[in-house]
Order: sequence, then C-alpha cells, then structure tokens
Amino acid sequence: MQCDASALAWLWANRCRVPLDEATWERVRRQVEALSRARFATEGMTLADGALTAERVQGLLARITRS
Repeated sequence: MQCDASALAWLWANRCRVPLDEATWERVRRQVEALSRARFATEGMTLADGALTAERVQGLLARITRS
C-alpha cells in the first residue's frame, strides 16, 4: 500500500507535467484502491477504510513539503 500511495501522490504532484486531469487522476486512484484491496484480500487481510482516499494521498504531499 505504501508504494500505491506514493505513486498516487507523485501523480497528483506532477499531474500538470504528465498531463493528467483531476477526473482521470481520481479514476486511477479508485482503480489503485481496488487493486490494493484485492491484494490485501489475497493475503487474508483487509485494507483499512480510507487508507487511499484522495484527501489522505494529497495530504502526504503537504507533509513532505513542510519538512
């Protein structure tokens, strides 16, 4: 999940360079979340609710830039 969150955060931060509009980024985020849930289920685990929400992923960038 950490790699998924990092990749999504990178895409969000660089969406103008990629280019990637917000609607497409959100679609990708939902797909990544579904993939993560499936991987967790394969391991007999559950992905925490809200682990990959847009707010949480975008919030990662705020923490990085404050450091």
